[in-house]
Amino acid sequence: MKKFIFSLFSIVVFLFVQAQNTTPGYKYAIKAYNLTSFYSGNTTSNLSDSSDMNFTTNDLKILHPTLAFQWQNTKGNYHELELTSFELGKLSNQDELSGSSITANTIPRSSVIATNIAFRYEYILNFNKAETHKLVPSIGFGGSTYYRLYKYQAKYSWEIPSSQQFIGLGIFATPRITYNFSSRMFLDVNIPVCVFDFNYLTNHQDNPFLELSERTTSEFNIELFPKILSGRVGIGLKL
Repeated sequence: MKKFIFSLFSIVVFLFVQAQNTTPGYKYAIKAYNLTSFYSGNTTSNLSDSSDMNFTTNDLKILHPTLAFQWQNTKGNYHELELTSFELGKLSNQDELSGSSITANTIPRSSVIATNIAFRYEYILNFNKAETHKLVPSIGFGGSTYYRLYKYQAKYSWEIPSSQQFIGLGIFATPRITYNFSSRMFLDVNIPVCVFDFNYLTNHQDNPFLELSERTTSEFNIELFPKILSGRVGIGLKL
């Protein structure tokens, strides 16, 4: 899939790189994006009776507006900062119980409160720096720092309230196409591909049968090409 995306991007660059328009250069720009994304994650917590609880989270966002600020350097390339996420809401979630003393079972949960805050920095290389082109291909390389907190509230009397906290960094490569409507307005279409994700995970269970020191565990996770699919369409204003 990733090879197909980059191949398609290369074809678009080849076909449209000669398209021209009298578009003056600019130093600063602001953008309003819509980020469509799907994230799937699975983490495991050890219970006191040698069983495991697998937390599975599926997060689909179709309409997700974000704001970004872009500025040009002396080489004709761009820096971009984006407030990617700042939200509090509920997610679709299910827990799968398995182990020596618990028969495997999948249990839906409806009371899952999620906090998600993320910022992105990207360095964008323009393939054509001429100021007379209407369609400009480029590719960005950057990182996204994030904080996620999931609170699993008890729905049944036998459940134990728990939470997961992630502090992480994702590394992205982002093929882009920019279309200049006029000297001030432009369209930016891009496909962020997550190459590498690193996070520090903290699990907490309010289990009265555990010592206070045993209720919280932590671990480091590193993943190449995690299950993060996204596409971004933005309208920009040159300042």
